[in-house]
Amino acid sequence: MKNLFYLFALVLLFNVSLFGQTKQVSYHDVDGELVETSEQSYFYRIISIDEQYPDLRKYQEYYTKDDRLKLDTRLTSGMNTMSRIGECRTYYPNGQLQEKLRYNENHMLIDTAFSYYANGILYAQKFYTGQTEILNDLDTREVDTKYILVQDSLGKIVVTQGNGILPIYDLNKMELLEQGKLSDHKKNGEWSGKANKQTFVETWKEDRLISGITKDSLGVETKYDEQNFAIAPEYPGGTKALRMFVANNYRYPPAAIDNGVSGTIQIEFIVERNGKMTNFKVRNDLGHGTGQAAINAISKAKKQWTPGVQRGIPVRVAYALPITLNLM
Repeated sequence: MKNLFYLFALVLLFNVSLFGQTKQVSYHDVDGELVETSEQSYFYRIISIDEQYPDLRKYQEYYTKDDRLKLDTRLTSGMNTMSRIGECRTYYPNGQLQEKLRYNENHMLIDTAFSYYANGILYAQKFYTGQTEILNDLDTREVDTKYILVQDSLGKIVVTQGNGILPIYDLNKMELLEQGKLSDHKKNGEWSGKANKQTFVETWKEDRLISGITKDSLGVETKYDEQNFAIAPEYPGGTKALRMFVANNYRYPPAAIDNGVSGTIQIEFIVERNGKMTNFKVRNDLGHGTGQAAINAISKAKKQWTPGVQRGIPVRVAYALPITLNLM
């Protein structure tokens, strides 16, 4: 079954270098937002040099309350947390294994993956082929994901070999996102669920969306089909134009030059429904003014994006922008 849509981060055309730093620690709330102190955090993140694989980085997260492991994997690209490679394990606060995944060198899911409920019962066994479809120069989607086995939280089998009624959960919140019929690993018939505080009902045939209707809290309905099911935001001139703009407008702070600062900053922002960029935040700051300099550069881009669309409705889309600096 197709995972229909997700976004890759923007990447600037700087040389990659993180070798001047052995470890970076950051604190995050329950939604993953960066906070200033451990006391404010739900979990903390550590990215460090991997002594076993010097070209990679260890990427681990721990629950602040009791320092239990939350996530364990490796990265290939500095501070870019989407550049995962090899095995990735995530855990519930009670220590129970949540997911066991594997990524290839292109950071795509491959091979057999296992997901579990917090009570330890297997939720799903899936197989990822690693095949992708290119949507544009930044965005791809996985294709041919196979559901081998799916169970409910009591262990009752609901899907076998891609056939049955599939419930798709947000396992962190144990929230049902959508549910419908699978036939030979493909969506068929009626599917229903909720997203962005709206409910939806869709009709599928052989993994192809035929039609859909969303309904908001006031009962207002919006119809859509595969043409406007999921559309990525687009910057005027494309992402290459945005990368070039930020590269041309980034000013290396004198203090950072004096201290030989190199590494990767990550800036996050929102592409609003009206196409404007807002809510600039520094996710990984190298200090000495480098993070603020990155915000200053990107905030000068006044051109409005074509907004993102999901299920026929313009939506806010979060982007992460890694900016990699190297004085060498």
